[in-house]
Amino acid sequence: MAENFENDSEKNEGILQLINSSSEIAGGTIASLAVGLLTGDMITAAVSGVGGKALEIGVRMIGDEISERMIGPREKIRAGAAVAFALAGIRQRLENGESLREDGFFNKGDTRRSESDEILENMVLKIQREPEEKKAFYIAKIYENSVFEPEVSADLGHKMMKSAEQLTYQQLCILSMVGRRENDEDALRDLQLNPQPDHPLELSKLLHDCFELVTNGYIQGGLTLTFSGRLPQPEFLNPRSMSLGNVGRIIFELMNLQNIPDDDIIPIAKLLHWEKSISPESGEVSWNPKI
Repeated sequence: MAENFENDSEKNEGILQLINSSSEIAGGTIASLAVGLLTGDMITAAVSGVGGKALEIGVRMIGDEISERMIGPREKIRAGAAVAFALAGIRQRLENGESLREDGFFNKGDTRRSESDEILENMVLKIQREPEEKKAFYIAKIYENSVFEPEVSADLGHKMMKSAEQLTYQQLCILSMVGRRENDEDALRDLQLNPQPDHPLELSKLLHDCFELVTNGYIQGGLTLTFSGRLPQPEFLNPRSMSLGNVGRIIFELMNLQNIPDDDIIPIAKLLHWEKSISPESGEVSWNPKI
């Protein structure tokens, strides 16, 4: 793999340019790790089989196609970042002793591309149009996990790419928070939350995101809503009663949402720890922190 890649720099120019353009989002270290995978640095033996060669060819083709498409400079940076994140993650897992799957995922049929190539292209298409650039790392994780885990079928990979495209970064943060609580009941307490000042607009938007997650089966429980105007209005909110639905759990695992930084979780957790109460005497509505 390394010899072929290094001996034809012109053929590999597209993918190397794409990865090198990604440093603004992915960072120079990630870009270097990604290039290192392709040039065979340190792990040539680990990817010398059919899967490794097919992975190299598929990534090279993506680089050629992106260089020929009429896309904006920012789209190219985002696409390069996703590829860099995916390849850097793959390299690290190979160095840790994991093996690429061997169930035909990398095989090309007579009239179609391999499943690996299709999911890789889907990843690039999703992220190049994605304005929330923080999602690039987590969308790339879907492809990274798919090349190792046989239970990730092509159909599942495409569905999860579609879900990742539709979810906002804030919704991914909510899923991360709920999933982390399932794995550790004290997860929110570890974030050292303090009572949050009243922010009705931010809370209303956050509850709307929660409502969409409940409606689409990503999370279950913890939320009771009524409707007044365009946005749902909270009647009761108990984040400790929320759990991941089946789709939410798959998204949590395939996108490695446990890695979302605490700094992105804390503002959401603070808002979600508020509970609506109505005074029986005056009927006045107030929100009180549930820490």
